[in-house]
Amino acid sequence: MVDAPKPRPSRYERGIRSPDPVRVAALRALIERDPAMSKADLGRKVGLSRTAVAYYLRSMTTDLAAAAAQNVEVKRRRVLNHLDLVERVASTADEAREEIAKLRATKGVNPSVIFAGYRALTGIERLLAELLGDIQPPTQNTYVLQVAALLDQPVALSALSEPSRAVLEGEAAVAASR
Repeated sequence: MVDAPKPRPSRYERGIRSPDPVRVAALRALIERDPAMSKADLGRKVGLSRTAVAYYLRSMTTDLAAAAAQNVEVKRRRVLNHLDLVERVASTADEAREEIAKLRATKGVNPSVIFAGYRALTGIERLLAELLGDIQPPTQNTYVLQVAALLDQPVALSALSEPSRAVLEGEAAVAASR
């Protein structure tokens, strides 16, 4: 039976060429900032080829393990920040619901204020659903842009129907009496 030949050790392991300490420090700093950076990007920033970067990285195995652990810590902190943001948006939604309930209990409040509260609550709930990943962020379409442009135009009272004019005149009278 013939034994398989032993793989030849790397140049680093044989001690033929030791890594440049200045470039090792530069690589270490880059890896600490962004552990997912590609070898080609690392090489461009430090002035090494991709294969030379691989050689340097093999010489820094303990540093790479520490950077990977740090990357896990960064991800954990990002998740905690996201959860904190979700909690703050959820508490804001609760506060908006309470405020709307107070407005509804108050007599003489303009209904448009309550509707504005519901509109704000809908926006908060949509943001919460986006943060939780339940829905995708909204996309603008031509129809929405046309409706927004239509709503931004001033309306001539003479163009409205008689009942619409009466409602608007009644709201104007209520607003004037305050």
